[in-house]
Amino acid sequence: MNGLKNSGKKYMICAVTAHYLMAFIGGFVGIFSVTLLLGSFGAAQTGNLFSIVSAVFGGDMQGFILRIICLLIFFAAIVFATLLGERCTRMKLICVVTDVAMVIILGLLPRQLNRIIYLYPISFAMTVQWLSFRGIEGCYSATPFTTNNLRQFMTALIHLVEKEKVQRKKMRSPLRSICLRQYFLYLALSQDTLLA
Repeated sequence: MNGLKNSGKKYMICAVTAHYLMAFIGGFVGIFSVTLLLGSFGAAQTGNLFSIVSAVFGGDMQGFILRIICLLIFFAAIVFATLLGERCTRMKLICVVTDVAMVIILGLLPRQLNRIIYLYPISFAMTVQWLSFRGIEGCYSATPFTTNNLRQFMTALIHLVEKEKVQRKKMRSPLRSICLRQYFLYLALSQDTLLA
């Protein structure tokens, strides 16, 4: 019985560590895409949708087509991760392989391409990551995004002050603060590297 308990603890430590590392990668990809790729988050489609509307009203047919392709890649990643995730027990490993493929593809893309095209592998890989690493220890924590993690942190802090026992337990979980710290640490460290 004690062996099973220790095995479960080791698994949880590995799962939490993997989640932290994916948050770190999400932070890197976020700052890379915002800093170097037209201020767009490759993981999020909100900015892309705004750009699609702007392209329509601004008469930018090339920008419109390139952004629509990015949106279709986002949809394809959702289909891929959802269907494969329902059939495969190693989705997190597949996600890591997808992230590695993203980095290789980005490295191989010629520099003279339209910057929007660089968002394609990022959009695919970060969407797969978003659907593969949804949370840990009872907390929803999307590794490529920080806004929801900030909201949950603040909500838990409010509940801590209000002394709600369930929320206090969640607040004591280091996941939120460590994910946020790793995300912002990478943002800070990568500023000098990416802007140089």
